[in-house]
Amino acid sequence: MKRLVAGAAPSLAPDDVAVVMIPRPAPAAMGDRMLSRLGPITATRGSVGTLRIVAAAVVLVDLVLVFSVLVLWSRLRRVRAAALEESPDLPQARRA
Repeated sequence: MKRLVAGAAPSLAPDDVAVVMIPRPAPAAMGDRMLSRLGPITATRGSVGTLRIVAAAVVLVDLVLVFSVLVLWSRLRRVRAAALEESPDLPQARRA
């Protein structure tokens, strides 16, 4: 280590470099910090449950929106068909 540091600075001898070591406590267990994958998303194990709930809610909202669009589209087609039957000379009713 001394030679590496001394070689980086011009005109510095390895004997002029001091390496100081201090004791540190061992790192705490990383039980909650370990990563887990949910599809293409990587998250900590502690937040994967919340991520699953959020993903399920997003899928549920998307399904409700698709269902709503299909219901409204179906109603619009029926209203246009009824308007066309009542007065066939309306140009707006003929647009599909």
